[in-house]
Amino acid sequence: LKDGERSFLVVYTKASGENLWTELGKTEVCSLDTTWPVWGTIMELEFRVEVIRHMRCEAYKMSSSNSLEELWHHKFIGACEFLLTEAVTSRAKVHNSSDGWLRKKLVNIHRKRGEKHPGRVCVFADEKHSSKLELYFKLTATQLQT
Repeated sequence: LKDGERSFLVVYTKASGENLWTELGKTEVCSLDTTWPVWGTIMELEFRVEVIRHMRCEAYKMSSSNSLEELWHHKFIGACEFLLTEAVTSRAKVHNSSDGWLRKKLVNIHRKRGEKHPGRVCVFADEKHSSKLELYFKLTATQLQT
């Protein structure tokens, strides 16, 4: 971000065949002035190989005085979609410099010609040690632009 403070992500999920996205959660607002924000929020969800689970991350820059619940008040940076299995299998690809993180480009169809690409979201998924049916994942972004 040019002014990297106040960025946050909203994460949605849906199973294959479902029409509506369900909000899984929001990260905290990044307080660092950086284009490489790292959010400490860890999100957990059930994981079954036989269920195709779609994920969507939307990046926003918080306006000065509004609640995170009112997304239309905040500046939309971009969004990306991926399958949960992509994040899980990225852990197995550490030998080819991905270091286990799934990296997805943010897309913003309202971006004006000549504006920089909005950046990437990076996802790290790992199984919860107490349950082989649950995953947790961490989120970060690279080269985030506003």
